[in-house]
Amino acid sequence: MLLPYKAEVIGTITAIDAFLGALLQISSNNWYANFLTTALSKQSEESAVSSIEE
Repeated sequence: MLLPYKAEVIGTITAIDAFLGALLQISSNNWYANFLTTALSKQSEESAVSSIEE
């Protein structure tokens, strides 16, 4: 059994795959940026507390 629109099916699947990959990359970049911001914020809070305690 051959698909009558084989090229179109492959093209559609490839386009959907590329779109999902782009969404995943954007999501990963946002998560990593948020993680860095949070980590740096906590680090500066800890250094501020330790300088007060000294």
